[in-house]
Amino acid sequence: MLRRQEAEPPSVGMPPPRPSMLITDPEFRTVLSAIHHLDDVRTPGTGHGATVGGVAELVSISVHDCAQIAQRLAAANLVNPSWVREGALHLTDDGRDMAYCAREIEVCRNAADELFLKLGWDEDLGQQEILDLGCGSGAYAVEFARRGGGFVFGVDVNEAYLTYAKTYADSEKVGNTAFVRGDVLALPFGHDVFDGVFVRNVLPYLPHGRALREVASRLRYGGWLCVITHGIAYYLGQFAAAVRAADARRAAIDLAVLANGSLHSLTGCQVRVGRKCQVFSTLSRLEKTLATCGLVVKRAWRTPGCCGMTHSWMVEAVKC
Repeated sequence: MLRRQEAEPPSVGMPPPRPSMLITDPEFRTVLSAIHHLDDVRTPGTGHGATVGGVAELVSISVHDCAQIAQRLAAANLVNPSWVREGALHLTDDGRDMAYCAREIEVCRNAADELFLKLGWDEDLGQQEILDLGCGSGAYAVEFARRGGGFVFGVDVNEAYLTYAKTYADSEKVGNTAFVRGDVLALPFGHDVFDGVFVRNVLPYLPHGRALREVASRLRYGGWLCVITHGIAYYLGQFAAAVRAADARRAAIDLAVLANGSLHSLTGCQVRVGRKCQVFSTLSRLEKTLATCGLVVKRAWRTPGCCGMTHSWMVEAVKC
């Protein structure tokens, strides 16, 4: 078990920081990502996995420095103050949103180079108008804008993510971006207006045909679509983690997604359970659905997962 360290409560009179501003500080982002990770991998019956000592060890900073950061996170209501006094770090709902964005920004810094290399893009995108759907933290939108995108629109349904995205873009001094709240199934843009659309890990949660038709209608002819989406191995890993954690509810959800994904890959049908129709993707089904929307797959890459199965797909398609 990770050791538990005592942390001082936030100092009286210390002005609480604006939560959104903390996303601009790499050290805070690293700590938030570590809290999120340790909380996710906690062992059943041991309480929350994130402690001041454990996070300090994971990110290679002193316990004292980590405790100071924890105090500021508590003052911003991103971690529970009463837990901090006991040396534990438990994310609030706002903190979980921000931790997701923090992790995404850190991952994107390495993944963006690989993305551009695979797609054969150079550092200048030629002043393209680009749409980033499900933009989250804005990390990829900022990279597109930084690397020569004429203007990049980021769209998400989560207001908290949009706040962090705007703050992050401002901190990176990237002015050719705008972030708006919107639904992928009813985009707030005209038809045939974008040179490229980037969709990362959004498709599994939407009816594929309807979502891709909406996206295709916003693309100019000859425009590109890049889709990154979960494969079967992603949900097998989620299911295995839920079983190990004795989390029956999570295991049941992941099992339903695996069943729904299997049905979708064979028939193209997605079963709606409540408000969700979550599925994994296969390349053959993606190609067929894209073709019905006037999109032709140009290239595809798979990230392998457990037992050689696909963890994720990245597909580049062109509107013809």
